[in-house]
Amino acid sequence: MGVYVHKLLKENNSFLLLHSLYNKQNATMFELVEDTHLSQSSVRNLLRKFEQDRIVGSIGVEKSTGGRCPIRFSLIAQSFTVFCCYVHKGYLEYRVIQLYEMLDEGQIQYVNDQEMITQFLSLITRYSLQCIVIAVEGIVSGQYYYTDHENRYDVNVWIEDIQKQINIPIYVENDVKVMQQGIYKENEELKNFVFIYINHLGMASSTMRKGELLQGTKGIIGELGLIPFENMTLNQAIRICYTQERFYQLMIFILAIICTSLDPRKILISCDLPYNIDIDYLTQSLYSIVYQNYQIECRKEPIKILFDGLSYLGIMNLLKRRIGESYEKI
Repeated sequence: MGVYVHKLLKENNSFLLLHSLYNKQNATMFELVEDTHLSQSSVRNLLRKFEQDRIVGSIGVEKSTGGRCPIRFSLIAQSFTVFCCYVHKGYLEYRVIQLYEMLDEGQIQYVNDQEMITQFLSLITRYSLQCIVIAVEGIVSGQYYYTDHENRYDVNVWIEDIQKQINIPIYVENDVKVMQQGIYKENEELKNFVFIYINHLGMASSTMRKGELLQGTKGIIGELGLIPFENMTLNQAIRICYTQERFYQLMIFILAIICTSLDPRKILISCDLPYNIDIDYLTQSLYSIVYQNYQIECRKEPIKILFDGLSYLGIMNLLKRRIGESYEKI
């Protein structure tokens, strides 16, 4: 038990240090001590270990203010090359991210899964990748996902087929959860909020508590588009929504469900439909139902925050993976 606890503490401290270094982009040992609240000796030992493992490197020496000149450290970019992919019906968008820098971006068109797999494999062989992170429009279960396009359920298994042919990890997540992670990357103080995304396919939401995405036992948390509404699902109702008045009716219904079931600190909305979102109107209408004021905000650029979330998830998973490999023999 004592050995296990010691290993767990080492892994937690390691992630705390590397996460801090990722957020800061570069830092001295003393800046990391201040940010992580780890002891100076712990930070020094961890930095030495991760330099040996080619995860961290020194990028220069600061001017001395008395005593030794402090060394500035950063993550080694070449150790964090992530293939980020957003899958839609008939095409996918991708970006290759190396730590903070985008190396490439583009789209792939496909007719069927086999054509997509062939193009996907051809594309990822161009780069020395450490992992692949995929956002999908559906309910995720491991490397499978279920979609509700064209009012029918389909199970998608092509990602597992790709994983069998490559030796780097693939991580799969629902697109709206990835978007929420991208917002969290911008502001890690925002640890408790709900994110809603609406487009021509329907709607979904994602919930974060204490900085962690809530998944549920079957990954279905946030799939509010499956809730019945007037003899159809909310997804179907949004697909045939043609007026501003109807859009507000659907939005107030969705917000009332979220507030009464989750009671969030903040609600962020991103919408790709051609309708106005009057925050004051929504807030007042919601108050007339639940008799509470909720903070509601709009977010634009859903694709930007999605790819921010993909790169963040990829690098966080790589950090955990490398740390686990470092301590697996303890």
